[in-house]
Amino acid sequence: MGDGGSPPEFKKLPKIAYHDAGPSAFEHVYRYFPDPKFAWALIHGGGWTPSGDFPYTREQIAAEAAKLPDDWNDSSSLYDGYGLSILRSGAGDNKRAFWTIYGRPRGHTQDDIMSYGLQAHEGVFLEHMGYPRNWGYWEHSWTSHFGARQFPYERMSATAQYCADAGIAQVTQTRAEKLDDQSGSNKVINIDPDHWQRRTLALIDIDPERFYCVDFYRISGGDEHWWPFHCQEGEFSTSGIDLTAQQGGTLAGPDVPYGDETWLAANGCTKGGYGWSGVKFAFAHLYNVEKGVPSGPYSADWKLKTGDGLGLRLTTIAPEQSELNVCDGTSPAGGNPYEMKWLMLHRTGEAPLRTQLVSIIEPYDREAAVTKVTPIAVTGNDEAGFAAQGVVVEAGERTDTVLCATDATTTRTTENGLRFAGSFGLWAEKDGVPVAVSLIGGTELTRGGLGITLQSPEYRGRIVAVDHNAAGITISPSPPAPQAMVGNSIFIANTVRRVAYKVLAAEEVDGGVKLTLNMDPLVATGQVSGADAHVVKSQTPFQLQGYRYYHGARVHTADDKAQYQILECRSGTGAIIDPALHPEASAEKLAAEFPEGSWFKVYDYGVGDEVVWPYTVSVRLVREGVYEVIAPVDVTITLPDGSTRR
Repeated sequence: MGDGGSPPEFKKLPKIAYHDAGPSAFEHVYRYFPDPKFAWALIHGGGWTPSGDFPYTREQIAAEAAKLPDDWNDSSSLYDGYGLSILRSGAGDNKRAFWTIYGRPRGHTQDDIMSYGLQAHEGVFLEHMGYPRNWGYWEHSWTSHFGARQFPYERMSATAQYCADAGIAQVTQTRAEKLDDQSGSNKVINIDPDHWQRRTLALIDIDPERFYCVDFYRISGGDEHWWPFHCQEGEFSTSGIDLTAQQGGTLAGPDVPYGDETWLAANGCTKGGYGWSGVKFAFAHLYNVEKGVPSGPYSADWKLKTGDGLGLRLTTIAPEQSELNVCDGTSPAGGNPYEMKWLMLHRTGEAPLRTQLVSIIEPYDREAAVTKVTPIAVTGNDEAGFAAQGVVVEAGERTDTVLCATDATTTRTTENGLRFAGSFGLWAEKDGVPVAVSLIGGTELTRGGLGITLQSPEYRGRIVAVDHNAAGITISPSPPAPQAMVGNSIFIANTVRRVAYKVLAAEEVDGGVKLTLNMDPLVATGQVSGADAHVVKSQTPFQLQGYRYYHGARVHTADDKAQYQILECRSGTGAIIDPALHPEASAEKLAAEFPEGSWFKVYDYGVGDEVVWPYTVSVRLVREGVYEVIAPVDVTITLPDGSTRR
């Protein structure tokens, strides 16, 4: 993600314990943050010897590293500061990862918000196009990634809704929305309720060697939607859709030649020192166009050129009035380093246009395990008039029904007899007998009286006290099983902000439960240079300004006696207080509370913010007649006759 890498080409990768920054970087960070995970990276770095000025011996670092098991990083994980969610499963050479980027880092970035990547079989299947390739726009463009874009094009910011391991299913959900930041001029940040995306991604194990991924995707806003997909070079084929070759031209049109500068200029692109750039840049650089209208599920299959029998199949259930464009593409920077197929799914309609699709992504060795993909109707409307989504995936002897919705308060039914109330559900069966059931953020997933029911889809409470220095919060009411929160991610939210933290410890106290969280909540500090109405002025630079990193956080005085919810911290301006929430924040009042020369602090959260913890429940057949149940709270599990629960 971001700048770096090379064009996608499968190769087996070496096993590493850390990224390419090297051991000196981990020595440096360990001096300031002596976390066992950094010690683990050093010890497993292959022949690492402490530098001459490193104040710890190898034996000391080894002792710290031993506090972590070797599989400590094998589960799914959420890195909310970066805006990165990684789904993981498998073991040894069969490890796999399906990840999504929803953050907006400040530098060396690409237009990849809401995109994803896929790694398996000791290599990479899905990734961006590498960088720099002569520093052109092709690699930066959203079309070289996997995230849809609405037109008119708008910039977005996004948050994680959950990331969970649920038995054989690992699942994450993110939501992006249009960002209109007028915090500097009009002291407001507008969020468009009609312009957003929601993406639910799942990695589902078939067996220790095989798996598939599901992508439930909702796109709202504008009057035109485009969704790009590419894999790698290799033999390519499609099924389930009739394609007709366009006579000449490019994706921009049959009369638009490759790289046509007149078309680029007329469609919002500009020319600079590194050539042309703009959100429609790729349209005049994708060629050999074939078009088709989906009438049901269709598939695209790549047999990887360098994969030695490996391939990838994408099966998509697209909405009505969609058009699939299959194109060829290569880097416009010259040299023809590759030529591969691009899929560009297109849909137009009256604004706000709403598009919903489901995709199944399966990497395979020699032969795909998934034999059939069928949409299944799910009753009841969901958010913004969308229907809840469902798909049946057949793989060998197993039949999986995968369900997705937003409104967990509605109990829905499917045509194959399931009852579902939740955010995500998986019902896997063989010969009519359930072998795995997973439910996230829900209260029911049953069929014929068998399955999972629980009273609430999630814990919701409020922060009633904070200990910022110790990364601690006290929440109330007390959750039903506080110790079950340890090791899991919770979400702290207010009306405009949602951030994720992992719980390290939970302790029952008077009035609630005290949680110790995994990160320092201090996200900014600045030296006060004055005050205006709703602004604590500062000349301190704020490198993370923009993209709502600070939106909804709390600015505190040096003595913590006063605090305000803010819109933004802006370089050259300072902390901008939300005037709608704090009309009393006059220049005179702020000047008295924030004296010049003092330092203000900005924290991620504060008293009154909501704490949300979606419940994850999984049931798995571990041997004949015996089911393993994992649940954070009391649940009702009804199993087939004669079965037992362990």
